[in-house]
Amino acid sequence: MFKVTSGNRTQAEQDALYAQGRTTKGPMVTWTRKSRHIGGRAIDLTLFSGKNPVWESRHYDRAGVVGEDLGLVWGGRWKKSPDKPHFELPT
Repeated sequence: MFKVTSGNRTQAEQDALYAQGRTTKGPMVTWTRKSRHIGGRAIDLTLFSGKNPVWESRHYDRAGVVGEDLGLVWGGRWKKSPDKPHFELPT
């Protein structure tokens, strides 16, 4: 089952995520302070098996095709840093 795990963020929330793995503990989870999540123009859809997130699955590729068919930009197509759970409105 897919669930929306992230949507609209404040700049402070994005800054905290950006600091993670750099100046605070934890793994790096973002490469930008200027996310489309700020202002509510992006979501992350995470696949779950029970209560556990699943990060590697062919189901992300299918979800990406569906999202693109709906006119969304899918992060799974990004060459530098693919982000398969990420979808955003086009600019």
